[in-house]
Amino acid sequence: MLIIRHRNKLILTLAFAVMMLASPVYRARAQAAWEVLFNGEVSKTEVHTTENGSYVPVFFPVPEEGESQSYGVLIETDGANKQIKVTKVKKKSPVKVRGDCPKCLGSKDCQDCYPAGSGVGTSGGSCYSCNGSGDCPYCQGSGDCYTCGGKGFPGGCNTCGDVSS
Repeated sequence: MLIIRHRNKLILTLAFAVMMLASPVYRARAQAAWEVLFNGEVSKTEVHTTENGSYVPVFFPVPEEGESQSYGVLIETDGANKQIKVTKVKKKSPVKVRGDCPKCLGSKDCQDCYPAGSGVGTSGGSCYSCNGSGDCPYCQGSGDCYTCGGKGFPGGCNTCGDVSS
């Protein structure tokens, strides 16, 4: 009697597993599973899919009190291998060169664009600061200080601090 009951449980369990694997919904979910790699290491992080697209949560360490830290993140998708590669790099604070535009730090890119210099705002439309050009609106994309043109003044520029020679 005990053997028959366990045999029935086993048959029901196997039948349920076969139904799940045969179901197109479950098969599609199994095929769509992406593997996430953080700095080359396999992660248990799952990809979240919403009606607006797919998202990968990325976490950053909190710096000590009174300190700040900057990170750069590169996200690549490899459809052939079903992998999402996330590269997280600790950045050094940008060093402003005297004469560089203090708003874009000489990069020439509008910092209100997302990503910077793309001409697209965070809402997906044209960037309001540069009117979609991608150029820094303060230095008009020159990268030079907008007060002194990157040349400095004899007493020193009050915007970038550059002193002409």
